[in-house]
Amino acid sequence: MVRLSAQKKLELIREILLGKKISDVAQLNNVSRKAIYSWLVRYKNAKGRAKGTALENRYKKNTAHPKYYRNQIVHKILKLITTNPNLGVNQLTIKLNSGRPTVTDTLAGRHSVVTLLKELRLSTRLDRQNFARLYNAPKRLHFDIRAQVVREVLEEGKSVTEACRHWHIARKTFYTWKKRYLSQSQKNQKLAEQYARGSAHPKSFSNEIYTAVLDLVKENPTASIHTLVTLFKNERRRTISSHGIWNILRKYNLTHKPARVAYAHAYTEPLLPEKSVERTRVKSVWEKFTPQLAPAPPPVQPKTHPVIQLPTSSSKRILVLLTYLYKICLNFFVLGIKLPFKQPQPWKATTIAFAETVLFLSLLASTFGYFNIY
Repeated sequence: MVRLSAQKKLELIREILLGKKISDVAQLNNVSRKAIYSWLVRYKNAKGRAKGTALENRYKKNTAHPKYYRNQIVHKILKLITTNPNLGVNQLTIKLNSGRPTVTDTLAGRHSVVTLLKELRLSTRLDRQNFARLYNAPKRLHFDIRAQVVREVLEEGKSVTEACRHWHIARKTFYTWKKRYLSQSQKNQKLAEQYARGSAHPKSFSNEIYTAVLDLVKENPTASIHTLVTLFKNERRRTISSHGIWNILRKYNLTHKPARVAYAHAYTEPLLPEKSVERTRVKSVWEKFTPQLAPAPPPVQPKTHPVIQLPTSSSKRILVLLTYLYKICLNFFVLGIKLPFKQPQPWKATTIAFAETVLFLSLLASTFGYFNIY
């Protein structure tokens, strides 16, 4: 059946609404009547401008497809299983959904994890343990499994097509393994990966190149990566790409300019000489100072409080005492006046004010009696 565009569907619906028979429209456009009825329902239920987009295809693609989770989390599940094959389904689900999700990430449910484990033939814990032991890389079989595939054909009599279909490998790959298996003495080990990594890779950089790039960084810490490429080409008479320079700098965390400046400063900063301290006369005298021969310090005068000097005559003495007594009474009087106003309860304020009045009058009467005596 032909999949029609939304514009074509809209034209067919308009023809039907103008009076054309549904059977004639379905027969001319090779479309089922059931599909046309569903388009009519969707068109009539739409309102306003939504009628123009009501007949668009609802087929979900890419990340919107409900089974998109498989291709998204398959490598994550394999990585978790190789790290810890004893994890159960619930623990795998929790670890898959942990971390900071991105916009394209989809939360995996327990049912989806169970389905995916069944498809990968890793439903049981024993299967996961065997897989973790023999796992090499995504879509790469361990050398033990490669030898097993070859022995299934050579010793067990299985056909090449059946073995390749079972292990999801190409026939050309099988014949390559077979040739290596028959031509080597250590048959299992020789089927291991021959991919060169690290310094064994033909395109890897030697230690001399690393040293040369780092020397350029020390000499030109503010230079960009493209400038370092030009300087390296002029000095070493050898071409290296910007990506290669960047990989070397990334290994030493020198991909940004401030880090290169700090790196160069750490290697080129000169040692500062010790500052010469001028020997002043005071310092030289102090170094020659001997406590036993030093003169005694001047006597310290003890701190004495001022003493009120009273006059010698009795009348003046009485007058001075009355003056001090007046000042003391005045201070107590001011404090007494402020005290009732600081009380939160009225009855306390009234009681204190009454007591202060009685005390003040008694003191005043005793003072007048004192003057009458003298």
